[in-house]
Amino acid sequence: MSVAAGADALDALAHTRDMLDSGDTCWGRQFFIGFSGEVDKARKVAVICNRVIGTRGRYDRHIERIEREIEGLDSRVNEIELLFESPETYTDAARSWALSEELAELKMRSRERVLQWEALLHQLEAMTAS
Repeated sequence: MSVAAGADALDALAHTRDMLDSGDTCWGRQFFIGFSGEVDKARKVAVICNRVIGTRGRYDRHIERIEREIEGLDSRVNEIELLFESPETYTDAARSWALSEELAELKMRSRERVLQWEALLHQLEAMTAS
């Protein structure tokens, strides 16, 4: 059952409760008896909707965390690349080598995080499409 269908079932359930509360007990009882199977469906859909919303929230937080990590990695890459523009960096061979190694590691980690980020976005899109 889709989220929209679940919302419709919940609206119908709320309408039924309103009718019962209004004192129209004859209509309300008849409708409620016929609708009792839909009540179970509505409750199940409500649980599913809450899980989807919770899951979407977790995806959103995970995506944001990875985006922040990518920004930090890219920022450090830019800093190192600026250091390589300076001739003084090359006077210290050990430092130059260490910066080269760090730069390669940062670029590799950034690529991995971008792939994770893209995969999470695809999963989120698939989840919201269904």
